[in-house]
Amino acid sequence: MSRHAGISSDIAKGTSGDALIDDEVVERAGNAARDLYRRGKEQAVAMEKGFEGVVKDRPVQSILVAAGLGVLIGMFLSRR
Repeated sequence: MSRHAGISSDIAKGTSGDALIDDEVVERAGNAARDLYRRGKEQAVAMEKGFEGVVKDRPVQSILVAAGLGVLIGMFLSRR
């Protein structure tokens, strides 16, 4: 089980009734948010490097795909 798995239940307990959310719950939620942000950033950087490699390996194909997507998006938006 993840170390952050109990956060939502802790928050629910802390906000129901007259109990307040304690500092430990807030700290755990902050740590969970930081971990998610860090992992998402790492994945985005890895994807960016992968895209750069494809563009460098196949520049003409990359330009044609981007142009094609631009035309399709333009056609879609102009029909509205």
